[in-house]
Amino acid sequence: VADLHTSPYCFAKLLIPSVSGYQENPSEYIFNRGFALYATMNFMLYQYNDEYVSGETQHVIDWRDERITASFSKVNAQSAQKYRMLGSDV
Repeated sequence: VADLHTSPYCFAKLLIPSVSGYQENPSEYIFNRGFALYATMNFMLYQYNDEYVSGETQHVIDWRDERITASFSKVNAQSAQKYRMLGSDV
């Protein structure tokens, strides 16, 4: 995700209060998560389509950042290791 020029928009689908604040109403989590994902996908697909048709880049800022990608990779590897250790205890 951090390797996309639209990465902040990808994070929004996870961080909006109706998705991240599901603890008070967990039964609505899947609907809110699905709706946020659907809206994000439509935004990105239409943006890419507009760029393809017009031949022009629609975004002003290129959000790709190798440091963020490397950081996510490191954190994901650490989480995977912890998960494997939890599984070995069973």
